[in-house]
Parts: sequence; structure tokens; C-alpha cells
Amino acid sequence: MLELKVMKRHIYIIICAVLLSMTSCDKDFLTVAPRDQISGESFFKTAKDAEQAVVGVYNTLIQDADFTMIQKVLAQNTWSDDAVNVWLGSNYNNIADGSFNSSEGLFNSNWTSLYRNIRRANVFLTNVVGIQMDERLKERYIAEVKFFRAYYYHQLLMLFGGVPIIDKPLNLEELKTPRNKREEVVEFILSDLNAAIPALSADATQPGRVTSGAALSLKSRVLLYEYRFPEAAAAAELVMSSNKYHLYRAEGAQSYIRLFAQANENNQEVIFDVQFTNQSGYGSPEQLWLNVNSIGGWGALNPTKSLRDAFEDIEGNPITASTVYDPTDPYANRDPRLEMSILHTGSTIVDRNGNVRTINTTSGTDASSRTGLFPRKGADPESFISEVTSGKNYILIRYAEVLLNYAEAKNESLNSPDQTVYDAVNDVRDRAGMPDLPENLTKSQMRVRIRNERRVELNLEGHRFFDIKRWGIAETVMNGPVYGVNSTSPVVTRVFDPAKHYLFPIFNTQIDLTGKDILLQNPGYGSPTFQDSKYPKPELFQ
Repeated sequence: MLELKVMKRHIYIIICAVLLSMTSCDKDFLTVAPRDQISGESFFKTAKDAEQAVVGVYNTLIQDADFTMIQKVLAQNTWSDDAVNVWLGSNYNNIADGSFNSSEGLFNSNWTSLYRNIRRANVFLTNVVGIQMDERLKERYIAEVKFFRAYYYHQLLMLFGGVPIIDKPLNLEELKTPRNKREEVVEFILSDLNAAIPALSADATQPGRVTSGAALSLKSRVLLYEYRFPEAAAAAELVMSSNKYHLYRAEGAQSYIRLFAQANENNQEVIFDVQFTNQSGYGSPEQLWLNVNSIGGWGALNPTKSLRDAFEDIEGNPITASTVYDPTDPYANRDPRLEMSILHTGSTIVDRNGNVRTINTTSGTDASSRTGLFPRKGADPESFISEVTSGKNYILIRYAEVLLNYAEAKNESLNSPDQTVYDAVNDVRDRAGMPDLPENLTKSQMRVRIRNERRVELNLEGHRFFDIKRWGIAETVMNGPVYGVNSTSPVVTRVFDPAKHYLFPIFNTQIDLTGKDILLQNPGYGSPTFQDSKYPKPELFQ
């Protein structure tokens, strides 16, 4: 029985032999030495070997912190209209403002990290079949690992488009692999998830373990992103009807912010998360990045005025159509999630020592924010130890997303929204203390409300970056000046070229290693170019 305590308090039991056999690959794209392949095969002999190897696959979420955490917490938020990064001239900001090219090192980090994780999954899937062990347990291990492979391939797909499908450990003769079409990668992802779902447990036997609900939730996300709306709604509905997950409501009006607290981790809203521990080497840097400077954090993620203004007034109206919104006191009479998500001048926090601190972003320690705003959601002073990583888990999939996936997919599948669409969105709003949506909305009106609900409910969780791309609105919201709250001057001016910026370029070195006539470049970054299917498809929303 795999004890997923190893993912949290006792993860140190992952022995060096596992890590060596599963990760012995160079920094170059998919480089695999034959010696490593032999050692991997020789390792898989017993059920215990399989158990330790599947732990190694789970460990990719922690070991590869450069991808899992920096991508979700910093990069994917600052690459959208929701935030900027505090470090001027950083590669996060270069990507966000459109000044990047195919020599940007972060693209290489993304590519190699994801393929390294996929390779670990492939080593497991290739070698576990020959182990004599309980077949049902083996099937579950295989299903869990296929979930991880699907998750990582979906990240590759959304960043780069069609990519090489690698489903086994490669030898030196097989390294030069061309790209597959986007639809082929999607079908590969779905085939992994469809194979995994029946073999996974509906209940997490230990915190952090992949369940059938996690695989179905990821499936709904993949299908939604690919505009396969009826299928996306059906997958989300299976999660909803399972009655295994619910919106966290245990702390009343504070439930929205408290669901992310370390004290409440693994609550009934969490479908899949990264299990961190305070133990050195296995902690999360999220708290160090997010918490304000006055309690020792970096304050690296700065929400934009645009995100602040997306929150409705307390009566459920956009602030542009509100009778209770006061621009001289922009935080009064607002959606309660605004105050629970964003810190501003006058906000108070209670640090882990019980000290009350008032934020001032115009002078003093906390004046470092480029926009005059800091995140509150996700920043948990109770679990934050200055300059030390935190044990707070990081949520990758939660039930509120599933509800919003269902609402959007169902609305796009119908001529007008039915009651189930209203119910899903209103459930999310009710937990936050917001009124129900107005009745008798048209399909397009409901679309506007759902999109804003996603932005608000899922703010600073890494979703907006993908949402603005799949909706085909990135060139609208990512072009032009970005404003903070304390100045009429923009903090940055961004450029988004729809001819090329919907996908990132393949890093030059990866193309050189594979061959430029084999690993083709995305349009706009060099030639020869990869001719993939059209993405995004905003015409579907007309």
C-alpha cells in the first residue's frame, strides 16, 4: 500500500536508487543514455519497487518546483492581465510584455521540465508491466501515473501547441522525434485519462492521491479548452453527481479565503493538490513569493487595477453599472472576495506571531508593489516562516473550477442557459455571499457573467492565462497600458501579437539538438514552421 504520507511528512523515504533510476537524463531534450535505460529495467523487480517508483512520479510535483510552483504562482498569473511581477526586467515580465523571442530560457525550462516528468512516467509504465504483484494494485498505480502524464502533456499543449508524443523511454536512435498535431496530442491525453478513470479510487486513501474525480476534473478542463463543450459538461457533471466534493463552507463568510489556509488543507473542495511539507527541500516557495515585505516576504506578485475592477459590487452589478460603488473608496460595497483576495493600503493582516499589521503600499516596506496591490488569497501568514519554504499545499484542481467548467460548457452547448447553468454559477456566488445571477439571461449574456465569475473566483490561481487565450481575447486584454491603483501612469505597456503570441516558441537549442527540419518552430519565431490546426477559435463564441 503506497503511503502518501511520503508526499508530506515522510517523503524522505524516496530512496536515492529510485531517484537515480527514474531521473538520470541530461538537461537536453529527451536525452536518455542506454545505461540509464538498463538500470531502470533492472530496478523494477518487486511490488515494493513499483510502490517506490510511483512515489517518484508523484514527487515530480515537488522536485520540479521550477515548473510546478513558479509557473502556477508567478508566471501564469503575470502572463495575464491579472498581475505583474515585481522584478523589473525579469523573464516573467519580458514574456508578459511581448518582448521575448525563441532564445528565452524560461521556455527551455518549461519544455525540459515537462518532458523530464513525462519520461519518468514512461519509465514506470514501460517497466511495471513485468512485475509480479497484485493486479488491481498494479492497475491503480498505472492509472495514477497516466493521470500525471496527461497533466504534463496538457501543459505542453497549452504552452506550445502540438508537441512530440513520447509514450516510452527513448534510446539514442529515437531521439529525433517530430511534432504531432494538436488534435493528436489531445486524443493522447484523453486516452490516458479514459484509461485511468475506471481504475482509480473515488475516494482518496491518503491526502494527495489521484482519484477518479481528479481525472474526470482534468478531463473536463481539457475538453473545455478544446471547445468540446457537450463532452466537457458531461465529465464535469460526473464529478458533481459523485457527491464526493463540495464547496468549502465550514467557516462562514471567511470560507473562501480560509479554504486555502494550511490549517484547512485537504478539505472537501480540494480535488488535487501538491502536498508540501516544512521539511527542508520539500517545502513550497509560494509563501515567500506572495507574502508582503513587512513580514519578510518578497511580494513578488502584484495584482492589477484591472483585476480589482473585475469584482462586482455587493448587489451583483459591474462597478461600471453600480449605484453603490464609490471610486473614492473602491473597496467598500464590493464582492467579499475582493477583500479576501487582494491587499491594499489600509488592509490589515495578522502574522503567525499574532501581530496585526496595516498595509501601506505608498511608503515604507510594502511600497515595493508596482501596482499598489498584493495578493491576500494564497498568502497565508499563519504558515509563513520568513526565508524558509512553507508546508502549505498548493491546489491544482478544486471543486469551484469544476462547477464553472460545467456552467461554461453547458451554456455553450445550448441555445440559452438552462437551470443547471444558473445553479452551478449561483452555488459559487452564494458561498462568497453574492446574490444569484439575474434570470432570463441570453446565451451571450450568460457567457459574459461566467467568464467574469471565473476571473474573480479563480483569481491568481493560474487559470486566467489560459482562459484569455482559448477565448481569443488575449490581443484585447494584453495589448496596451497596465495600470496600478496609485498612479495615472501605466506600470508597463504590453504588446500581444495574435499572429504568434498565442503559442510560445520552441527554444532554439531544442531545435538545434533535434534538427530544424524535424522539430519545427511555431509561426512567427523562425522557419521552417509547424503547420498545426487553428488555435484559438473565437468564432465559436459569436
